[in-house]
Amino acid sequence: TVELQVVEAPRNFIRDNRHPVESSFSACLSLLHVMAGKPIPLRDVAIDYAEPADPREHTRILGRKPRFEAGRNALSFPEEVLRWPLRHANASLVQTLEEQM
Repeated sequence: TVELQVVEAPRNFIRDNRHPVESSFSACLSLLHVMAGKPIPLRDVAIDYAEPADPREHTRILGRKPRFEAGRNALSFPEEVLRWPLRHANASLVQTLEEQM
């Protein structure tokens, strides 16, 4: 399992403001979807803040209902996703980057 975490700084900023978590998760999933050309199957969505009165929009955007008050903010997906081919892979760019390393 691979996990992407939103880490808070300064203390309590994220607990008092849901926007950084929600926008980070949405942007991450959108970018991964574009890169892979298909939706990312999430194993888990952990959110540190309390469940809103109506979590349906979270479920719609994230593709599964999050675990609220989870003690952290993280998206988890199968490691195999990292082996999926990139939709817009550029072999010459990979070679150039590897030469620079």
